[in-house]
Amino acid sequence: MATVVTDPTLKSVSILGLIVLIRTFLSLSLQVELEGKFPWQKARIDK
Repeated sequence: MATVVTDPTLKSVSILGLIVLIRTFLSLSLQVELEGKFPWQKARIDK
């Protein structure tokens, strides 16, 4: 197994930051879709 190593340039760090933002947005969207609330909201009490 080999590891790929590159120099951390501004472009590669920017791309990594963009990927992190996209993954965070998608994760949050999926959680809202499945649970019907944001993670920081209190649980609903359905009667």
